[in-house]
Amino acid sequence: MAEPDRKPGPDPATRNLRRVYRDIARLIVLHEAVNAPCTLLDGDIEVPLPQNVRGQIAIRIATATAKVKSQVAALENGE
Repeated sequence: MAEPDRKPGPDPATRNLRRVYRDIARLIVLHEAVNAPCTLLDGDIEVPLPQNVRGQIAIRIATATAKVKSQVAALENGE
């Protein structure tokens, strides 16, 4: 007879909640990046962000926000 798994993974709701937390953390980083006047390379080299990069970040923010909203709605519905 097979022995039961001693370390079962988290239940689906917990797994989904962790995904939402991870995606929210990424969304926060994107917001910080778009609001920063420049970015640091190698710890001490400041490079200004071009407008096209800010535009790409804004698009990713919109996409990530929509994804998080759908994930939260799914959690609220018990999915």
